[in-house]
Amino acid sequence: MSCDNDYFLKLVELYMTRRITDEEYQQLARFLRKHEQNRLFFENVVNSTLPLSNVETAFEKLKQKMPDQPRRKKNTIFRLSVWKYAAAVILLMFVFAAVIYSSREKTDISLVYQAPLGKRLHYALPDGSQVWLNGGSSLKLEDRFGENDRRVTLLGEAYFDVKHDSHKPFLVNADELHIKVVGTTFNVRAYPDEVWRETTLLSGRVELTVDAVDRSEGNIEPKTYTMSPGEKVSVNKNQSGVVDKKDIKEQEGLQNSAVWKDNVLVFENDPMPYVQSKLEKWYGVKIEIRNEELIHNHFSGKFKETSIEEVLKLLKETGGIKSIRKEQDAIIIE
Repeated sequence: MSCDNDYFLKLVELYMTRRITDEEYQQLARFLRKHEQNRLFFENVVNSTLPLSNVETAFEKLKQKMPDQPRRKKNTIFRLSVWKYAAAVILLMFVFAAVIYSSREKTDISLVYQAPLGKRLHYALPDGSQVWLNGGSSLKLEDRFGENDRRVTLLGEAYFDVKHDSHKPFLVNADELHIKVVGTTFNVRAYPDEVWRETTLLSGRVELTVDAVDRSEGNIEPKTYTMSPGEKVSVNKNQSGVVDKKDIKEQEGLQNSAVWKDNVLVFENDPMPYVQSKLEKWYGVKIEIRNEELIHNHFSGKFKETSIEEVLKLLKETGGIKSIRKEQDAIIIE
C-alpha cells in the first residue's frame, strides 16, 4: 500500500509539472477511480489556492484523507515536497486544471484547462499535443481521453498543434463544429457570445462537420467538409446552414489567424461588435457601444503588447468614434 501511494504521489507531481506521459495519465486515472481518498487528495492539489505559508498545515490535514499506511519520515518528506511544488506551480499559474467528477457508480475523470479574460495560456496535453487558449476560453478533456480516441470540448478560441497518432484520432467539439484530425495545426474560434464560428487549417488535414438546421424540416443535417491547408471555414450560428469556406493561404489572413498566441492582436476589417468582443477578451474589460452608427463600421490594425488606451486611441483616429471614456467598471464608446 505504501509503495502504491508513493507512486500515486509521483504521478500527481508529473501531472502538475506537465511531464506526465499518456501511459502514466491512464495509470493516474485508475488510481483516482480506485480510491475515494486519492480523488479527494488530487482534487485538493489541483484546486489549491493556499499561500505557501499555509501549505504544511493543509498538507497535514489532507494526509488524513489518504489510505492508511505506515508513517515513515522519508515518505512524509517526499509528499511534502510534492505538495509544496504543486502549490507553487498553481500560484504561478493564473488558471488551474480543474477535476470534474461524475456521480456514476464507476467514476471517470475529465480535465478542464482554462484561460481567464485578459490572458493567453499554453498547455501541454497528456498525449503530447500542444494547445494555446485565448482569453475567456476553456478546453475540457473528455472521460478516458487517450484510450480509444482523444476527445475534447472547446469553449472559446484555441490553437492546436496535435501530435500524430493514426490509431487515436483527435476530436474537437466546439458548439456546431465537430473536427476530426490525426496530427495537424489549426485554429478554432467559437465563443458563445459571438455570431461566427471559425476553423482555420494551417497544416495537415482535418474533417470538419457542421451541425446545420434544415429550414424546411427543422432537423439537424450535419454537413462534412474536408479542409486543406490555408482554408478557413466560417459558420453563422444565427443563420443555420450558412457556411463560408474560402482559401486564404495567399493572403495575410492565414498568418494572422493564429498570431494571437504570440500576443499579437489583429483586426481585419472587423465590424465594431467583433472588435468590441475581441477587446473585452484580450484585455479583460467591459465595453459598451452607445452609438448605433458604429455598429456598421469596420476596423483594421495589428497590435503587439499595446495598452488598451493606445488601441482605442488609434481606433478613434480611423474615424467614426466621437468619444471614449470610463464609467465605473466599463469603457464607453460613442
